[in-house]
Amino acid sequence: MQFTLHPSDHLPSENRILELETLLNCRLPASYRQFLKSYNAPSISPLSGSKVDGDASIAIFAKPSDGYEAEWWFVRFTPLCSAVNDWGLQEQYEYMTEDRETHLPDLLAFGDNCGGVKFHLCLRGKEAGGVYMAGDRYTRCLSEGRIPMLSDYVRICEDFNTFLESLRWVRYDRAGLAIVEPPL
Repeated sequence: MQFTLHPSDHLPSENRILELETLLNCRLPASYRQFLKSYNAPSISPLSGSKVDGDASIAIFAKPSDGYEAEWWFVRFTPLCSAVNDWGLQEQYEYMTEDRETHLPDLLAFGDNCGGVKFHLCLRGKEAGGVYMAGDRYTRCLSEGRIPMLSDYVRICEDFNTFLESLRWVRYDRAGLAIVEPPL
C-alpha cells in the first residue's frame, strides 16, 4: 500500500458486526470483517516521505477483463458505526435493498467516489468476496427496465485485500493522469 489508513474514532464492537451479519443473513468475508474491526471507515493519507502533494487523490486501478484497463476514483469508506449520525453500512443496505428493482441484495456497498459510484462487496455465491461497481452495463440494464444481475456490474477485484492493494495516489494534470505512487 502506498498510503496509511487512520482508524475511525468509532470502531464497531463484535456485537455490532454480528448485527450487520444477521441483517445480511451471511458472514462477512474475513478480510472485510477484520478491516471493520481495525479501521471502520478510515481516513486515508500518503505514507510519510512519499512524493504526494496536496493535489493528489486516491484511485483504484483495475483490470476487470483482458484488454480492458480502467481507473476509478475512490474517495471514502462507509462506516458501520458513526458518532455523527446513524447512517452507515446497515442503514445504506436497508435503504438500497428496499428497491430490489435496482439493487442486488447480494451486494454490500462499502465505499464510494462522492459522485454516485458505489463500490460493492459480493456477499454470496461463487463470487462471494469479490469487489464490484455499477458500470455502463448496469446503467444500460436500468434504462432497459431490466432487474440487474451480478453480470451487469463490473468486477474490479477478486477480494477486499486486493482492492486495498490496488489503491494508488494519482493526480490529473494537463498531460492527463499521472501516477504519483506507482504499485510496489
